[in-house]
Amino acid sequence: MYKIYDLVTEKEIVTPEGGWKEHTYYVIQVSYSSNNPVHTAILGVGFLKEDGSPGNYSEIWNNSYGGVKTFRSAWYIEVVKVIGRIKE
Repeated sequence: MYKIYDLVTEKEIVTPEGGWKEHTYYVIQVSYSSNNPVHTAILGVGFLKEDGSPGNYSEIWNNSYGGVKTFRSAWYIEVVKVIGRIKE
């Protein structure tokens, strides 16, 4: 796992142990480009695609960056912890 404010030179989305889960919220480390430092955010996963990766309605909420970002817009993601699930 990278430290806060590190720069990530290669695109990498780290799948959490056990895979992604639908309707689940995660605390994540995220970066949106090789020039964007790693920072903490919340990822809400809506539905999964056929390959098991987050798909529609999967959004990232940042505490200081404008607007909600999509999962696909991220350059780097690694899960810190699961916050909870909306439904089982």
